[in-house]
Amino acid sequence: MDTFTHGNLERLIAPQQGPCVSIMMPTHESGEDGQQDRVRLKNLLNDAQRSLAGHWLTSVAARDFIKPVEVEVEKTDFWQGRSQGMAIFYSPQLFSVFRLQVPFEPLMVVGSHFHIKSVLPALNHRDRFYVLTLSQKQASLYLATSKSIEKIVVPNLPANSNSALGYSDFEREVQCHSPMHASHGERTAIFHGHGGEADSEKEELKEYFRQVDKTLTHIMQQQNAPLILAGVEYLLPIYREVNTYKGIVDPELRGNLDDNPANQIREQAYELMKPILQNRRESATNKFNNLIGTDYISGDIHKILVAANQGQIESIFIDAGTLVWGKYQSTTRNVYVHDTREEGDEDLLNLAAIETLRHRGEVFVVPREQMPGEDFIAATYRYRPKESR
Repeated sequence: MDTFTHGNLERLIAPQQGPCVSIMMPTHESGEDGQQDRVRLKNLLNDAQRSLAGHWLTSVAARDFIKPVEVEVEKTDFWQGRSQGMAIFYSPQLFSVFRLQVPFEPLMVVGSHFHIKSVLPALNHRDRFYVLTLSQKQASLYLATSKSIEKIVVPNLPANSNSALGYSDFEREVQCHSPMHASHGERTAIFHGHGGEADSEKEELKEYFRQVDKTLTHIMQQQNAPLILAGVEYLLPIYREVNTYKGIVDPELRGNLDDNPANQIREQAYELMKPILQNRRESATNKFNNLIGTDYISGDIHKILVAANQGQIESIFIDAGTLVWGKYQSTTRNVYVHDTREEGDEDLLNLAAIETLRHRGEVFVVPREQMPGEDFIAATYRYRPKESR
């Protein structure tokens, strides 16, 4: 089984030079059904080649385009590590295969975008959250979910408080000594040479944390995920004083975590974050329901596509079992919905999800019975659409 991460999602929703081939299919670990997986995938690749030849490429170019995938699937190791489902994404810039615990319905789509709607439940991407571990020695930012954690490499992030304040390690050693409290084992710095100011340490920590906050906030805003602080208890309220990221939450993971493995940090942080994360979908549902009868919500795929393209969508619910075939022309804002799939069509619900994610909105792909409203799509706007004003 493979891990589908937020980094994978970001690459899939990025603009591509088409055509983009997306294939979903159920898979089986062994037995007769396992043998049929090869046949099923071969048939889906043949469908992809015909679709490419019908709209995107010549017949010869379509055959050449799909050939690298056909070669890859003939390799023995391609079929190792199978789980309940397989997702294949292929374009001139990208070739990715994910073996996931999602029993996909067989689907092949060729279009200008990858069909990511089906894999979003595997990512459970609304369970993501940031963990910021803080100490005087270092600050580290992680992006985590219930099952994974990734350390984010942040250019220009101060290496430690000395670096942020322009001290060398030798200067810091001369300037302060740090005894241990016998009762709690906590380290408290005592500073000299600053006029005897009792708050000198706190002011220097605030300056260090201001630099950390300034460096991290614009990065965290790209994902719009909640942030939990982690670190020695006395440092956390000082960071809160200078924090400017709106997604910071009240629970804290307390203790010296400098030497803790990342997965241990994830496990402890997730236990604190679980109630908050579970409430996000419920809150989005309640907000939609409370706005029924206003211009701040919509179940109209035409209006939603235009709004998503302009970054107006705050959150969107999509029926996991529905495909809406058609075309969207962003230049003219024309939306064409077809009763049956036509050549060159794409799933307009998938396109709405991509545009919402690109503009950092929330996307919930849920079963029909969990949909708010009565339509197969339900969107809440960040602000009232211009045509409604």
